[in-house]
Amino acid sequence: MFFFKYYYYKNEINGGFMKKFFIPLIALLSILLISLVVLWFNFPIIIANIASKEFSVPVSIRNISLSKNNLVIDNFEIGNQAQAKTKNSFSSKKIDVKSSLRKIRSNPMTIDSITLDENIINIEFYNETGSKNNWTKMLSTPTKPNKDSKRKYLIKKLTLNNISVVLFKENGQKQTFPTIDKLEFYNISEKTGFPIEELEKAIAHEILKSTLKKLNLMHLLDQMPPVNLMKKVIPIKL
Repeated sequence: MFFFKYYYYKNEINGGFMKKFFIPLIALLSILLISLVVLWFNFPIIIANIASKEFSVPVSIRNISLSKNNLVIDNFEIGNQAQAKTKNSFSSKKIDVKSSLRKIRSNPMTIDSITLDENIINIEFYNETGSKNNWTKMLSTPTKPNKDSKRKYLIKKLTLNNISVVLFKENGQKQTFPTIDKLEFYNISEKTGFPIEELEKAIAHEILKSTLKKLNLMHLLDQMPPVNLMKKVIPIKL
């Protein structure tokens, strides 16, 4: 009888201890799981907000798919300034990024490739010559530096497939240029003049510079701050 009471009392103590230990643990894991689910469903909004801060215009993303070595962004759109007549300055139907967590966390942060499909670039003039336009404003917007400013990065390959360029003149006249089939770039890094918190601007600058060069519209970048471009960062197909 004494043994039974002792055994029951011991189990009661152990059971109470286990309850006190496991109930908070289960609650914590449940909160963590819910937080991860919420984070996952809001991931496109989070990424869009980061890009929006860089360009100082609205940015939207329909969906993001993430796997071990791959990130896919569907329907990426960069908006325009308040005074613009057009809704977007840039849109891409699909962006495919190939890298890994180890490469992203390393220094330099390394991205093996970025591929953008079905792209539209809208250029809107704010004066007669076009030297003041929506892109010169966005790419000239200063970004607040952070503690990662000195971190290095390297994008080994950047590819754009099917680029449509539409120009809206100050008088409202619209001009659509022939579609550019493909542009490819190699070795985009912080040496192009953009720190890591302006990585999106580095990509946008390279895309815009080469696209305008292709269309003989380089004068539209006259109002942009000078950037030290690497000789290796050139399209292989112009």
